Amino acid sequence: MNRVEIIRKVLFILIWYFILYNLVFFILAPEIYQDTLDMIGVGMIFSIGILDTIIRPFSEKEREVGFDKYTGLLFIAFLMSPVILALSFHENQLFIAKYIPLWNSLPVALMGYLLLIIGGIFTIVGRWQIGKFGSGILVIEKEHQLMKEGIYKFVRHPIYAGGILGSFGSILIFRCLFFGSFGFLYNFFVLYVRLKQEEVILVEEFGEDYLNYMKTTKRLIPFLF
Repeated sequence: MNRVEIIRKVLFILIWYFILYNLVFFILAPEIYQDTLDMIGVGMIFSIGILDTIIRPFSEKEREVGFDKYTGLLFIAFLMSPVILALSFHENQLFIAKYIPLWNSLPVALMGYLLLIIGGIFTIVGRWQIGKFGSGILVIEKEHQLMKEGIYKFVRHPIYAGGILGSFGSILIFRCLFFGSFGFLYNFFVLYVRLKQEEVILVEEFGEDYLNYMKTTKRLIPFLF
């Protein structure tokens, strides 16, 4: 990792996780800092995201290709994340806590932590194993290799699976229904459309090898889906 890449990653972490999230929280839901269960969840989201940023390579083709429409939709999802969390907090305080108290409970939040941790493991392990080919844009890198070992032996898109699972876990952590479900459904739609486009690109690049790989693995959930 060269100096430029280190600086880019440090700036991304500072701007994204520390400035953007806190700015949104201060404006929309300053009370969130007093909710221990929510802030533990935020801290876990930060930790997974920061570790993913540290591991993720910046593609050499990024400046040439730029954002495709699928990456653009994913970027919008990232921008929406702190807003969704802030609105989910208010939904919990104004509606869930009053009318569905069983949902506003520690066991529900603990289940959310568990799903977020499992999702984080999928994301980090998948990113680590794919190495320099795991950039954030849909491109075939120089000397690109098809990963079929490790976690990729059981699921073709562990990074996306982790993101989807973590998004669902956030619904439970924030003990919400409407806003959390909206965020989850949007994330699922964007990631699922993006992974299908990624598979088209991989079939074009690796041909029969990738088609055979698709027959022996699942997209997102090992042995199921």
